[in-house]
Amino acid sequence: METLADYVKWMGDLDFEHRPLCEADAMVLCVISYFDLSPLFTDGQQEVPLRECVKMIDEGRARLLIVGGDLGNMALFDAAVRTERFGALMVSDYTDITQRAPALQFSAVTFTDPGRFSFIAFRGTDSSLAGWKENFMISFTQTRSQQLAENYVHDRMERGGKWYIAGHSKGGNLALYAACRLSDEELARVEHVYMLDGPGLCPEVMDSDLIRRVDPVTTRIIPEFDVIGKLFEPGITDTRIVKSFREGIMQHSLPSWLVDHGKLAVTEKNASRSLRLNEVMDSWIENRPMKDRAVFVDELFDALAGAGVKDFSQLTLEKLADTMMTLRNASETTKATLADLGSRAFHVEALELPQEAAPVAEEIQKLLENAGPEETRKRWKEWKKRFKEEPMFRQSVLMIPIGILLALVSETLINSAALILIVALTLLQGWLIFRRLKKTRWALEKEKEGVYLLFILAALTASLLLRDNAMFLFGSIFFGVLLLISAYQSSEKALETENRLMKAFFFVESAVQVLFGVSIIIASEPVIARYARLIGILMIVDGAIRAGYFIKNIRGKI
Repeated sequence: METLADYVKWMGDLDFEHRPLCEADAMVLCVISYFDLSPLFTDGQQEVPLRECVKMIDEGRARLLIVGGDLGNMALFDAAVRTERFGALMVSDYTDITQRAPALQFSAVTFTDPGRFSFIAFRGTDSSLAGWKENFMISFTQTRSQQLAENYVHDRMERGGKWYIAGHSKGGNLALYAACRLSDEELARVEHVYMLDGPGLCPEVMDSDLIRRVDPVTTRIIPEFDVIGKLFEPGITDTRIVKSFREGIMQHSLPSWLVDHGKLAVTEKNASRSLRLNEVMDSWIENRPMKDRAVFVDELFDALAGAGVKDFSQLTLEKLADTMMTLRNASETTKATLADLGSRAFHVEALELPQEAAPVAEEIQKLLENAGPEETRKRWKEWKKRFKEEPMFRQSVLMIPIGILLALVSETLINSAALILIVALTLLQGWLIFRRLKKTRWALEKEKEGVYLLFILAALTASLLLRDNAMFLFGSIFFGVLLLISAYQSSEKALETENRLMKAFFFVESAVQVLFGVSIIIASEPVIARYARLIGILMIVDGAIRAGYFIKNIRGKI
C-alpha cells in the first residue's frame, strides 16, 4: 500500500487525458484547498496555473489553514504542484471568507483542465472560532456556508462543461449540500461528487429525499476510525472505508489515507472503538431538541469568545479555564446538555477505559445520570466541604508522593527537598507580594508583613545555599517537627474515632511518627540516610490506608 504522496510521485507525469480523474486525485485536490491560494491572484489574475504555487512554496509563503497543524499536507502540496498532472491545472474563483458574527467560515476553489473538466473543492474547517461554530450549527439550522456553497456551484456551472464537486470534513458537507440543491439540468452535467469524511445533513433541517437524487453520482469515503463522517450519516450507496497509517481520530487527516496501485486501499468495516463512540455522539444529539442545541452552541462559543479565543490555535489552559468558569453561569439548558454529554461520554464500554478506571467511571456516570446540573453542583460542593473538614485527608494525600520520593531517591533527599521547598516558598511569596503591590499601586505599608516574610525566606535560602551542613540541619528539623505534629494529630484522631480497628491504627501510627520524628531531629546524616527508604515505604502504606478510610467516610455522609 502507498500513501497519497507516493501516488502523486508515480502518477505525476500522466495527464488527465491518459489517466482520467479518480478518487485519489480528488483527495489530493482537497488537500490543496486547505492552503491559502490568495497570493496567486494579487495582480488581478482571473486564472493561474497551479504550478505557480511552486514559487510561493520556495519563498516560504505557503500557508496551511487547517486545524491540528501540518500532518503531511505541506509535503503533498509541494509534490503535487510540481507535477505535470496537477501543476498544469488552472486555478480560478478562489474564495475565502471568515467572519465572527454571524458565524461564517467559507472557502472554495475551482481547478480546471481546459476542454475536459472543472473541479470544485470546498475547504474543511480551519482553526477559526467562527468555522467551528458553524460545524456545530449544522445540527439545528441551515448555515451561511451551505448557502454560499450552493450559490458558488450554481454560478460556476453556468459556464457549461463537465463538473466534479468535492470537499473534505466540513467541505464534504458543503459538497453534498450544494449538489442536492442543483437543478436536474445542472445535475446531469456533474460527473461525480466526492464526500470525504464529512458530516451529513441534519434530517430535521433538510429533506433527506434530496440526497437520493445525487446518490448515483456520489462517492463517500471515510477512514477506518471515523467520527466526523458518521455524524448525520447520509445513506450514500457508494460508501468506502479507507485504511490510514495514523491512529484513532488522527485518521481524519487526508494525507494519511492509503492507496493500492492508484486505487483506494479499502477495508470492510469501521474500527469497533469508533462505532461505539459514534453511538454515544448520535444518542447525545438525538436526545437534545433543536432549540436546546441552538442555545448550547451559542453559549459555548460566546464563552470561548469571552475568554479571548478568536482562533483555536490561541486556546490555552488559562483561556479554557475562563471558558469553564463562564459556563458555570450558563442557562440550565446548556448545563443539562453538558451533563448529558458527560453521562454518555463516561460510558465505560464506549470509551474502553482500563479495567482499573471502570469503577470510577461508573460512579461518575451514576452521578451524572441521577442528578441534574443543579444537584450535581450541590453534591460537588458537599464533597469539597467534607475535604476541607478533614485536614488529615489532605495530609494522607501528601504522604504518598513524599513516601515515594523517600523510597526511591538518593540519600541526599532531605537536603535537596529542604532546599527545593524553601526556594519554592520564597519564589511563591515573591510572586504574591509583587501581584499585591502592583494591585495596590506599590503601597508598601499595606503589605509590610508579607515583605518581612519574603526577606526572612530569602535569607534562609541564602543560608541553605552558602553554609555547610545548613541544608541537612534545616531539613532534619523541618521533617522531624512535621512528623511530631502529625503524631499529635493521629493521637487525637484515635481518641475521636469509634471504629476499633482504625483507633488501633491511629495509635500505632502516632507512636511510629514520634519515633521517627525524634530520630530525624537527633540522628546524624548517615543514620538518617540509612532509614530513608524504610520511612518512605511506611508513609506510602500509611497514606493509602488513611485516604481510603476518609473517602469511605465521606461517601457515607453524602
